Amino acid sequence: MLNKKINYLLVIIFSIFLFPMYVFASGSISVNKSSINIEEGKTTTFKITATNASGKVTISTDDSEIASVDKTSENIDNETLKVTVTGNRIGTTKITVEFVDFVSTDGDELSGSKTIDVKVTGPKSSVNNLTALKINGVSVTGFSSSKTSYEYSTENSSIEISAEKEDPNSTVSGTGTKKVGFGSNKYSIKVTAENGNVKTYTLTVNRKDTRDTNNNLKDIKIDGVVLSGFVSTKTDYTITSEASSVNITATTDSTLAKVSGTGTKTIKEGSNKFSIKVTAENEETKTYTLTINKGKVEETKKDDTKVTYTLEYDEDSLQYCPKGTIATITTDENQPWGKLCEAKREGYVFNGWYTKEIGGTLINETVLAVEDIKAYAHWSEEIVKKVTECNCSASSKIKSSILILTGILSFALGVVLTFMFGKKFIKNED
Repeated sequence: MLNKKINYLLVIIFSIFLFPMYVFASGSISVNKSSINIEEGKTTTFKITATNASGKVTISTDDSEIASVDKTSENIDNETLKVTVTGNRIGTTKITVEFVDFVSTDGDELSGSKTIDVKVTGPKSSVNNLTALKINGVSVTGFSSSKTSYEYSTENSSIEISAEKEDPNSTVSGTGTKKVGFGSNKYSIKVTAENGNVKTYTLTVNRKDTRDTNNNLKDIKIDGVVLSGFVSTKTDYTITSEASSVNITATTDSTLAKVSGTGTKTIKEGSNKFSIKVTAENEETKTYTLTINKGKVEETKKDDTKVTYTLEYDEDSLQYCPKGTIATITTDENQPWGKLCEAKREGYVFNGWYTKEIGGTLINETVLAVEDIKAYAHWSEEIVKKVTECNCSASSKIKSSILILTGILSFALGVVLTFMFGKKFIKNED
């Protein structure tokens, strides 16, 4: 029984290959869109496709003043017809496509219609303005929609940026909660108009770095003894020791700084180098290098390359130096900077050069060069005592002359009278 079924199946398969069947596909007509949104004054298209069919199509609009078509009647034969639609004015209408006298390739008659909803809109808005830009709910100072750059200062680690748009069809990005790092932080708020035009508002938020910058050491100790000749500005030291190990300790100048590289160190024969790194609260670092020589130290070939550092006068301060003063001084590492400019400013007393515009460390000709620095002139206002000079008038001078003359005449008269009366008195005595 099973063998008979298999035989019948094989006969059928061979029959298919030996005597193929020709089947005609049914014809069809289709329209690729059921709705159209078009901007006033612009054009778009839709397609009518006849598959295994031919005939006539008619295209009409309910209101050609709103939207019109470039074809109203066409014959198509197993092909695709493209129709262009023009948006004439804002409004809504319908396009009707009718299939007339259509026949499929197998002789079937085809008929029917298709409706397309059309909406004509106005031009897309190009408005990409903000009407408000706020930080933590408060409008930024001096905001106007045409001004795109703003600055803001804060001591907070985060802010909330919000914005209000002029056109409800535009979109805004770049707002929300933002982290604020120390120093300058830039944020971009972008407004994209309905037509795709983008305007970017830039907000620069400055956060004052209140963290301590002191990364100096107060001392370095070897087995509890302060390193000879230690100063916080000098970072390289060399000592000799015959010990097999030493305990290096260091005290930071600031309690907020951290130090690494200390502890018990094994000392081998020859040269032993150790780095002591100081990290200030603001994460700026300084490295002190300690070389401990034990026993005979092989002399290494001297490196002819010198390390140099540069002192640069602050531009505002340099204007008070004598004309021709060079803006920078370059010197070798661990060498004094030498004589600095004697700045002079009318009405002020020059207090010297410092490493910061406010505060900082005094720089003089004996300070050793251990890093590049910028020098700022410090001043104090000069107190001047004014002496009022006599501006005597001509009448005062005349009065003075009269008084002098009167005195002379009085003296002369006294002499004459004394002589006359004195002589008479002597005569009476006789």
